Amino acid sequence: MFLNYLKLTIRNSRRKWGYALLNLIGLSTGCACFILIGLFVREEITFDRFHSRGSHIFQMKIAIPKAGMTIPPPNALAVSLESQFPQVQAASPLGFSQQVVIKHNNNLIVEDAFLRVNPSFFSIFDFPLQYGDLDKVLDAPGKLVISSEIAEKYFPGVNPVGNSFRFEKDSINYMISGVLKSVPANSSIRPNFLANFSNKDKGSWKARNYIYVLFKNSKPDQDQFKANVIRLLEENGQVGHEPSMEAFEDLYLAGKTMGVKGDRKTVNTMMAVALLILLLACVNYINLSTARMSTRLNEIGVRRVLGAEKREIRLQFLTETLLLVVLAILLSAGLVEGGLLLMNDLISRPIALDYWSDPFILPFFILLIPSITLFAGLYPSIMLSNFKPARVLKHTENRSNSLLRKLLIGFQFTITLTLIVATLVMKEQVAYFLSFDSGMDKEAVLVLDDADFINDDYKSFKNELLAIPGVIDVTGGPSTSATGYGSVYSDHFEDGVINMPRMDVDHNYLEVLGIDFVQGRNFMPESTADYSGAVIINESAAKAFNFEEPIGAKISFYDYERGQDTERTIIGVTRDFIYDARYEIPNVIVVPYDEPFRVSLKVNTTGVSEVITRVEEKWKTFSTTDPFGYEFLDDKIQALYTKEKNYSQLFSAFTLLAILIAILGLMGLSTFTAQLRLKEIGIRKVLGASINSILKLLLKGYLGLVLLALIIATPMSFLFLKSWLNDFAHQIDISWTHYLFGLMAIVVILIIAVFSQSIKAALCNPAQILKDE
Repeated sequence: MFLNYLKLTIRNSRRKWGYALLNLIGLSTGCACFILIGLFVREEITFDRFHSRGSHIFQMKIAIPKAGMTIPPPNALAVSLESQFPQVQAASPLGFSQQVVIKHNNNLIVEDAFLRVNPSFFSIFDFPLQYGDLDKVLDAPGKLVISSEIAEKYFPGVNPVGNSFRFEKDSINYMISGVLKSVPANSSIRPNFLANFSNKDKGSWKARNYIYVLFKNSKPDQDQFKANVIRLLEENGQVGHEPSMEAFEDLYLAGKTMGVKGDRKTVNTMMAVALLILLLACVNYINLSTARMSTRLNEIGVRRVLGAEKREIRLQFLTETLLLVVLAILLSAGLVEGGLLLMNDLISRPIALDYWSDPFILPFFILLIPSITLFAGLYPSIMLSNFKPARVLKHTENRSNSLLRKLLIGFQFTITLTLIVATLVMKEQVAYFLSFDSGMDKEAVLVLDDADFINDDYKSFKNELLAIPGVIDVTGGPSTSATGYGSVYSDHFEDGVINMPRMDVDHNYLEVLGIDFVQGRNFMPESTADYSGAVIINESAAKAFNFEEPIGAKISFYDYERGQDTERTIIGVTRDFIYDARYEIPNVIVVPYDEPFRVSLKVNTTGVSEVITRVEEKWKTFSTTDPFGYEFLDDKIQALYTKEKNYSQLFSAFTLLAILIAILGLMGLSTFTAQLRLKEIGIRKVLGASINSILKLLLKGYLGLVLLALIIATPMSFLFLKSWLNDFAHQIDISWTHYLFGLMAIVVILIIAVFSQSIKAALCNPAQILKDE
């Protein structure tokens, strides 16, 4: 019987190949979008979940309630947790990722992700080794574990264990004791190098890094544990500090990982988009199937008279849907392979489609087939099987399903309009970030990052750079964020303390970046009084401090990096400035510093390449161990919004595909509608109707649905976009113009899909249509 259904399906598809092609393209495109987004969402929600004891791992921070801030714990706490807390199985600090310089074939190469850990790191996380013994690879200082990528890069084709490895500017000869297997792409911890903390740093109550704790039970007694840690901290001079524990598996989507960060709201949004696009494709199929019913009523009537039961009719039409869905899934697999190339570039992470080794992929594809078949084909098959054969053959059966089709078309318009408006708002928000008035002059500022070698020679290096033609000025200070973070104290503050970022800068930093003063003065060069006792604040800090007259007021702050309190006098207030427009303008204190490790040059816009060449020459006279590197400040700031730009492009791509699906469905539907009304159109033309009046007749039903979609989509999309924009401190307003452009886009879709088909019917020759009447 199934073979008979299959033959009928193939025969009908060949007879109405245009209809079958429209359905195939629509369903395959919808399936491809759904699969692509599904792969992305799966990658995001499974981040860091490959560790076998992941639910037992927690990241520890230290909260200081009085200061309203959170800081990394002292390294020594990890050792104490392992030895004094029976509920803790293992604990290790994880040093912040550092860059190292390697001399290879007489070239200086910068590598990142150099991490320091305790030996128990491998007891906490599942990072298997390609070479080496997990129990011994980090059991002594000077041992080094490298990634498989680093091993292949510097020791191609051989086992590097036992070789020594020395970094430029490092006095230690590291011995390679192990090589990691390839780290999964969905891991937030991606070390290239793993080394031990020194005994001094390991037992230090001043050196701070986030600590990862593996508990014996997944839900430890938090209250008792917290009380014991507070007691331990107080015994070691950490009064007023409290432990803060977060589940390791939740860090990525919360955006709290040390490396690459995820976003739960983006994941939820993409899941919704995937479902909507698949729904659009299924709605297209339902629309076209129900519209085509009238052409198959005689076939159904004859089959019912010859003894076919309703169940058999339903099975036949479900078989037609099944065959189409299978073909669509096969075609979508090829589309997904191509789409992954684009998507991987945008998310900067490889997502592979491995049908055989990945236990998720093949079942996912297979489950899609019955799911889509039932959703898209069940309703049309039930409707077709319920027609009365006698009424069908007498042509008295009501063939109209116009209300259902109108509802489904309205749904398509609503979803398409929502996606278009969302795309417009997202793109405009990203453009707003890029053009945001940051309060500083970012143009033609050349930034030399990580110039550690200049700490002792900064003034000499600065003077050499100033001598280069085309260099207007040279300064030192941060490039895209504050240098440090700490608590500012004053008797005038309501709570006695305010937590805010601090910037350590050269005396002319604010001048070079064009940051204007609203009150007071800048630091004076060579002024020892300014370097030891002056501070500058921005307008936001002045409001937070609430001084009647900020100039001359005194504040104190504790510097965690320098380990001491310092009292300083406010000498100036600048206008507010910001590097990253996604966040609120911070309250900033600016402190003079004579040993910056980031150097910025204000240069002429002409002859920049020559200036860079001369700067590199000067760099090499001061250091032979640091590779020269530079970026322009405006490029560095724009790079902060890379994730938002990429997700906006990804969203735009899927919106375009959704529009394509809607156009295909409307084209097919309008073709069938026009064909069904050909006799009516012929009679109207004989009676003198103009082409314009016929076009209005065919289009007026669609225009009403567009207005209805606008009414429904406006509040729905507004609430969604408001929620999305609330993640940003500086945001655009959702304007009526966004909806006007969306409405215009829907009208364009109508013109492409409906008008192009309606005009053919309106131009037909009535004599040809009515010759048999």
